[in-house]
Amino acid sequence: MKCKICNIEYETISEVCPICDYCWYGSHLTPNEWKEKGLKLEQHKKRTWLYIMPPSAYEISCDKCSGEVEWSEYEHCVWCPKCQIDTPGNDGVFSGPMPIEVMEMFGVSLDKIDLKTGERLYMKVLEDKVVWEKGEA
Repeated sequence: MKCKICNIEYETISEVCPICDYCWYGSHLTPNEWKEKGLKLEQHKKRTWLYIMPPSAYEISCDKCSGEVEWSEYEHCVWCPKCQIDTPGNDGVFSGPMPIEVMEMFGVSLDKIDLKTGERLYMKVLEDKVVWEKGEA
């Protein structure tokens, strides 16, 4: 199967190869891997959701100038007003294991906003996975 993002052949049932896959831990390509694969923003889909907090709450900054960023309209990207570009940014707190309880203690929320409906999606930790649902926390 060919990846929808990078067109590399891979062997899974997902539409995106394991290298380009982006889970809630933020395991996307590093800026160098991004360039090595020749990926372009046109290959990315528009976002369907945003975390409710700004990227700075998750310690995400521009990978080019280290400046403060905003959420980009593209998946896996942030917008740097200083550089005037959409860029992968750095991973911030998503670069490694992060205990959800510790993030909550520091006031960092992983709830999302559904961009189509404008509704808040609350993160729920189930036995074996994390899901986001409408309703109350």
